[in-house]
Amino acid sequence: VRRHTPHNQFLIILVYYGFPGLILLISFYIFLLWSLICSGRFIACSQDAALDFLFFSVVSALVAYGIASLFSNLGPFVGDWGHFFMIGLVFSIERIAASRRGNGEVP
Repeated sequence: VRRHTPHNQFLIILVYYGFPGLILLISFYIFLLWSLICSGRFIACSQDAALDFLFFSVVSALVAYGIASLFSNLGPFVGDWGHFFMIGLVFSIERIAASRRGNGEVP
């Protein structure tokens, strides 16, 4: 194990890309969380059980993926396909919330 890369996505990014790469990765995760928070404010006001469940599921999956990244070599810069599903889910929730907000479902 000592001869191979560390099993931590953030350390691998730090080693390969330096501090600029690590800052870019962390800011990318912060951007995803900010997008979820903005969508979550609307979803909390909408009183829609399906949207609540979808929001909770995606937040849970993103948190689980972040914790798993601390113990695995996978990540967005090494071709991890699961990461791209997470990005799609986050922005799908944002689009659903924006379309419902545009339809005037929530004051």
